[in-house]
Amino acid sequence: MYAFALQIYCDFSGYSDIARGLGKCMGFDIMINFNLPYFATNPMEFWKRWHISLSTWLRDYLYIPLGGNQKGKIAMCRSLILTMLMGGLWHGAQWTFVVWGAYHGLLLIFYRMAAPFLKALPPIRNRTLANLWFCVKVIFFFHLLCFGWLLFRAQSLSQARQMLPALFRDFPYIFNPLGRPVVIQLLFFSGFFLLVQGYQYFKNDLLAVTRLPFWARWGFYYGMLFGILLFGVHQDSQFIYFQF
Repeated sequence: MYAFALQIYCDFSGYSDIARGLGKCMGFDIMINFNLPYFATNPMEFWKRWHISLSTWLRDYLYIPLGGNQKGKIAMCRSLILTMLMGGLWHGAQWTFVVWGAYHGLLLIFYRMAAPFLKALPPIRNRTLANLWFCVKVIFFFHLLCFGWLLFRAQSLSQARQMLPALFRDFPYIFNPLGRPVVIQLLFFSGFFLLVQGYQYFKNDLLAVTRLPFWARWGFYYGMLFGILLFGVHQDSQFIYFQF
């Protein structure tokens, strides 16, 4: 589940970054499509960071025309559910995508309803506690996202029902010799991912790595190259996004 969360993000975001880089080479700018979405602490923030071109289109051409949040809470809930259902169907005519869209719609509704109460809570003055609370919120919401990715990854609802209990039942697999290489690779890439994305987030700069000192920047580049050579897929592999 964690591996797929990283895979789909790196696949989608990497494809978009390649397009942006090629655009730069030809002299024009393409919008940022992924802005550190796994550092979101709530569903509203996530959809402002994830697949921004799609989420903006859904907002402008579905959510707002359906009434948005201007016609009361019931209309808002209806607009959110319908918008996210269409967002799910955009990925494919499968029940898994429909349920995935409905799941995100419910997350958005719950957050919208809870937002006034959350804003009324007193702010945490202690910086250490505030940072700790931020980490808790990020980790908690990331797990909510991972459950959604399970629905997205499954080929059918029956497969999704089989995958969910397997997350807990097959957990000892990672401790036996057969599962150890998979765990090592996942820890390597997730640690590398967290290090880079965390640095970008706290610097508030997606190009923060390029502004490192010479030795650190090239150490990063060579480390990344080593990881690709060691763990990379050295055969033809299409982007997941080509399915949609």
